[in-house]
Amino acid sequence: MSTGYKLDGTLAAETLNGEGPTVDTENMKATDFDRQFSARQVIDDYEDSDMPLGWFLPNDGYGAGYGQNGYYKTGGVNSDGASSAGRLNAVRANVDNLKKFTEYANSKGVSTGLWTQSNLEPDSNPETPWHLLRDFDAEVKTGGITTLKTDVAWVGSGYSFGLNGIKTAYDTVTTGANKRPNIITLDGWAGTQRFGGIWTGDQYGGNWEYIRFHIPTYIGQSLSGNPNIGSDMDGIFGGDPIISARDYQWKTFTPSMLDMDGWGTYRKSPMTHGDPYTGISRFYLKLKAQLMPYIYTSAASAANIDTGNGDAGLPMIRAMLLSDNSEYAASTSTQYQYMFGENFLVAPVYQDTQADENGNDIRNGIYLPNYGTDENPTIWIDYFSGKQYRGGQVLNNYEAPLWKLPLFVKANAIVPMYAENNNPEAVSDTNTKGTDRSQRIVEFFATEGDGTFTQYEDDGSSIENNTTEDDSYGTIDNISYGEHVSTVYRSKAAGGTATFTAEASQGGYNGYDSNRTTTFVANVSAKPMSVVAKNGGSALNVVEVDSQETFDTATPEAGQAVYFYSETPNLNHYGSDVDGTEAERGESFNNTKITTNPKVYVKSRRPMLLRRRRRSSWAVS
Repeated sequence: MSTGYKLDGTLAAETLNGEGPTVDTENMKATDFDRQFSARQVIDDYEDSDMPLGWFLPNDGYGAGYGQNGYYKTGGVNSDGASSAGRLNAVRANVDNLKKFTEYANSKGVSTGLWTQSNLEPDSNPETPWHLLRDFDAEVKTGGITTLKTDVAWVGSGYSFGLNGIKTAYDTVTTGANKRPNIITLDGWAGTQRFGGIWTGDQYGGNWEYIRFHIPTYIGQSLSGNPNIGSDMDGIFGGDPIISARDYQWKTFTPSMLDMDGWGTYRKSPMTHGDPYTGISRFYLKLKAQLMPYIYTSAASAANIDTGNGDAGLPMIRAMLLSDNSEYAASTSTQYQYMFGENFLVAPVYQDTQADENGNDIRNGIYLPNYGTDENPTIWIDYFSGKQYRGGQVLNNYEAPLWKLPLFVKANAIVPMYAENNNPEAVSDTNTKGTDRSQRIVEFFATEGDGTFTQYEDDGSSIENNTTEDDSYGTIDNISYGEHVSTVYRSKAAGGTATFTAEASQGGYNGYDSNRTTTFVANVSAKPMSVVAKNGGSALNVVEVDSQETFDTATPEAGQAVYFYSETPNLNHYGSDVDGTEAERGESFNNTKITTNPKVYVKSRRPMLLRRRRRSSWAVS
């Protein structure tokens, strides 16, 4: 139901809740209000496919599904430019419709927002159809939205007032809902980073150029001072299964991802193309959901918060030159790779080099920096195989089968994670695959030397709103993120012994529960000769189990740590008999074993110190 198009009585109407309008319905001609064409059904589709989903825009800005009340009715503007009661009633009915959808989405752990090309409050033009009128203040306070995505025509006088527009939206959410807004805008100026992130616009997917030009675009945007950038997955138009799969891979390691439905050759979603593409996209989206503690800490640093990692002010997507001062890093030779936070090096597959018919390819020109010396170089670890590489070289002919993103972890990196989840909200009866923050996972990639990482954590939405009557853009500096928790993790490997430590967490926030299960995952080359675990100065009784399933389901008793050594861990477990849904077990990709280096898993009920004696060291290429 886009602007300029009216239902003729032969088509079903898209809706929010599978229900028709209640106010001023005479122009709404539709044969059906079937739930299968509703925004609720889309959320159900993600849930049924076991796909992570964080937020949802249930309209495309042109009246689809949201603005049904007052559909194509005009007039209702008084002589003073104010709207009549009937005109405003239609707006209120649409907001109430939005509220019902938001309540459903929230029950599934999904946040809601709206896309708009309309003014943020009812205008004074009698020719404006009522279903296109907006009341953003009511949408926030009553409709429960915190996300706004802008489009080309919504700011009244055009781009000249775009910055004013996103500031108005920002202020509405921060003052009306006392929450952090998610404002996404098409372009920006100096100051835009204070109020919104950037979306790259309507583009054609289905070809390699879509990925190739986005990588330096994301890097350049980050260098320009705005760390928040995203784009439509596989574009808004066109589409291709292989391009889509590759897009989901690398954008897992970017700030935001948008599935824009309704304009392309295919429905743009991670489950559109079937096997093996659905399983590959799920694999990466699940990984992103698990990595949120690491990503969130990097996002806090990008917001100029001192997280304790020494990178305040650096963007999430970091040009290689930000961490490597060599001439090579500063050249265009590294424009198709980047660091994601402090520890991950991402080198997306961005072209068809010598791909077979199934999309299996190679990647050339992967630069691995060396921050050390020739005698003691930086080591980079292939995230999916565990193979180690010396820094200071360029990798060519790197094998990149369709499922594999070239992804490397810096040696001695420490990566905090959550257990598998599909959204950031708490687990509940209706949100069974939400985030359980009581399960803390920390993975250590220790070689010789020391490592440290400080995790930043808060409730994810609250703010402390201390704005003054000064209406300048500087008032944004008076809004802070409130209370938070910091946890320091350390590793030390020397002389055949490795020690991993989780220090006591400091701070708190509303809803924080310090009673957590901690799982350490240590990457090793062989089974340790011995494992010692302590809680503070008290030794824990280490109980070894003989399977991953037993370890995953174990609940350590007080004074106990559960230990499992896996010689051949399989990172691709979402379709297994233990974890997979019936649909997933029917996908061939889930039979693809992604076997990495051996790992040691140790779980306890409190923060702990883990010490292991090693048998051997890694061979380095």
